[in-house]
Amino acid sequence: MSFQDSGSRRGWRDVDWEEHFQSPNPSYDGWKALGALVVCLALFVVAHHYSKPAPRNPAPTASISTPARSMAQPSFSFVPHGSPQPSVDPCLALNTSKSDRTDGNRIVGGGLSAQPPEGGNSGEPVSALLVDVNTRTFSDGNTFLEVGRLPKASDVAAAAKQIVDCHVTPSRFPGMVSNLPLVSTSVTVDGRPAHWVRTHARNSRIASGGVTFDVVAVNTGRANGPAIYFSGLVDGQSLFATKLDSTRESLIVATN
Repeated sequence: MSFQDSGSRRGWRDVDWEEHFQSPNPSYDGWKALGALVVCLALFVVAHHYSKPAPRNPAPTASISTPARSMAQPSFSFVPHGSPQPSVDPCLALNTSKSDRTDGNRIVGGGLSAQPPEGGNSGEPVSALLVDVNTRTFSDGNTFLEVGRLPKASDVAAAAKQIVDCHVTPSRFPGMVSNLPLVSTSVTVDGRPAHWVRTHARNSRIASGGVTFDVVAVNTGRANGPAIYFSGLVDGQSLFATKLDSTRESLIVATN
């Protein structure tokens, strides 16, 4: 329902009244309405733009890495052979040579012969300081023993200490947290003067706790350096510890 009255129009929409004033000049009124619409749209766009919340940078997420814990055979890092050194480095890696000589069930290397426990496998040298090295690994590489020679060393006590000092340190035995000396004593091997050193190193990368190292340096009477017995036993293998003790006690000076 609608009617006209003096230039105005009233219309009925549902239950509300709306009054719309019309100008005597319809063209002018149309342009005015269009302009008002444009202004309203512009104001709406501006208001909408500035009402958006500022973007937030995502909160950084923390990543936590847990040190690997394994039962892998201890590995050591050494100064590479031929690196410039201000003085002679006692831990300078050598051009290690490997021995595969045997004498029956015994392994031979560096002027020593040893009776290893059964079940061992021939392995790569663990120490980078020895030459003429014969190595056996056990229990999937968790335990090792080897015999070899330490060139240019003469005093057996100093030679045994050198092997420990160059292997059992945090920088050369990654993950090591402490080292507890257990034995350092003069002994004889096959009637020859020798020195035995035992130490236990705790290592955060070894699940069972650490490794017990044995070093026996033997003066074989040869001028090219003492013979060395070197072994490592991962914690938790008490039965195998007895076997390694037997191997250490089986050492004799080799004839070949």
